[in-house]
Amino acid sequence: MHVILLIILICFIYIIVLMGGLALQFTGVEKPRAQFQALSAFSGTGFTTREAEMVVNHPRRRKIIMALMILGNAGLISVIATFASSLKKTNVTELAINLGIIAVSLFLLHRLATYHRVARRLRRRLGKIVRRLFHLDQVHVDEVLEQGDGYGVMRVLMGAECEATGKDLIHSGFSEHEILVLSIESDQGNIPFPKASDHIHFGDRLVCYGKMKNMRDFFYGNPNVTEE
Repeated sequence: MHVILLIILICFIYIIVLMGGLALQFTGVEKPRAQFQALSAFSGTGFTTREAEMVVNHPRRRKIIMALMILGNAGLISVIATFASSLKKTNVTELAINLGIIAVSLFLLHRLATYHRVARRLRRRLGKIVRRLFHLDQVHVDEVLEQGDGYGVMRVLMGAECEATGKDLIHSGFSEHEILVLSIESDQGNIPFPKASDHIHFGDRLVCYGKMKNMRDFFYGNPNVTEE
């Protein structure tokens, strides 16, 4: 019974960390960084990097990190207590069987979680829950570089309610504001120098170049834009 409970707790922890990583992604953090910071916050280890400052200085990301830290303390204590209980009053044979069941279960869970189709469906479903939970259907803008002549580069995480989301570049309104999209990053890959027919989807990250004033007017004028 304790072994089954332990496996359930481990599955729960995996889902919580995955949801935390998705939440950070939806605020504009790149996928590898988001996953690392979510795991670091949940486990309470490794959260002392420069990238951590980028997370804790952002109000919405700070709420996500706080939730992960609180759940992490409770979750890890529960796992340790359950694991210790599974070892009590067991002989060598039962101990070996329990450890074998745990090892095999973790291996199967890992294989299932890393299977491409299952992982993609799980991320999609959990992503919908995360967006509703943290109200993340917004555009997030990170001003990467501003040159002396008024031009610069912005990274934009597209929200579900943005006018350009779901449209191709030619109908997105970028050209009217003299905004050049240098690349479109998505879970399916990176599109450098996208064509006018390329579509913009929710969750895509756009690297844009143009006059900073025009880009600020275009993105910050949208009621669903959040500055990084």
